[in-house]
Amino acid sequence: MKTSKNSVSLEGKAGNDPKITSFENGKVARVSIAVNDTYLNRAGETASRTMWFTIVFWNEKADLANNIKKGTGFSVEGKLASQKFDGKNGKTYSTEIIADNVKILTK
Repeated sequence: MKTSKNSVSLEGKAGNDPKITSFENGKVARVSIAVNDTYLNRAGETASRTMWFTIVFWNEKADLANNIKKGTGFSVEGKLASQKFDGKNGKTYSTEIIADNVKILTK
């Protein structure tokens, strides 16, 4: 059996300025990234869509988020993390990307 790997790589533009929260033992920063995806639709025509993802930076990596502002192009490598919590209408699921490496592409 092959070993599984949780890895994701995205490149896009920040949809918002980072939201940084400090805790007693560290801090976390969250920023959304817009990624354009091109595909063929049912008619065989090229179409595109924008997909949004939440990037999470923990502790010292949260300082990297200070370099990202709304509209900044950046690439991120990390891993997927899913959470389940009780929402207004029952169980809600959320999937985020935990950042390992970040590269600013534009200023």
